[in-house]
Amino acid sequence: QDEGGKTPLHFLCDSSCVLFEEDHHNDSNQPPDHEAVVALLSYSIHAVTLEDDEEMSPLEHSIISGASLQTVKLLQSVTSKGTQLSHLRSLTASTTSNWHP
Repeated sequence: QDEGGKTPLHFLCDSSCVLFEEDHHNDSNQPPDHEAVVALLSYSIHAVTLEDDEEMSPLEHSIISGASLQTVKLLQSVTSKGTQLSHLRSLTASTTSNWHP
């Protein structure tokens, strides 16, 4: 995450994000590219559950940015799985920390 709490997935899903000076002059914001989202998620699904400093998740950014229904559904599905995995990890951690042989 950068100093604003954004991951590469946040930047990809936020079409209003300005990375380069010349982007200030380009009014044709494109919705998030589905294949690029798939590529980032194949690397790590953890980022999909993180919120940036604006309390926005990549899913929320993608909806505001006009992402395709296919992309939104993918992010929803992965968010649900990521939340379940985080919950499972916390349960496992608390169980193993209390285990004494």
